[in-house]
Amino acid sequence: MLGSIWSWAGQFRTTQKNIGVSPSIVAAELGVIAIEAETRHNESGDLVIATAAEFHHRAVWVHPFEDGNGRWARLLANIWLMQHGQPVTIWPATDLRNTESPIRGEYIAAMKQADMRNYGPLVDLHKKFSE
Repeated sequence: MLGSIWSWAGQFRTTQKNIGVSPSIVAAELGVIAIEAETRHNESGDLVIATAAEFHHRAVWVHPFEDGNGRWARLLANIWLMQHGQPVTIWPATDLRNTESPIRGEYIAAMKQADMRNYGPLVDLHKKFSE
């Protein structure tokens, strides 16, 4: 089962991509997210899902790995939700990979809005796909 895992899996990327911060600051940017999580750990109610969406976006924006960044960012958001007693977001994985899927289009559009610090559409998607 684990024989087909890439040798670089779980290691920070060392090359520049068309998305993400410079490889030299990946660790620092993830540290910023960790510090932010620590300062916001007492949140409750609607703030929890809004913060999950924000962390989701910021983790994708950092883009720490060669591949799997979206999946990792969605997992990070779900861990935040679980830690705060909220239902997790069950993303329709097939639809997110299918470039023809309207759900993927909606997801990409929400991420682009989050690029402009408008997290509303991404929060709405988290709510739409919550348990």
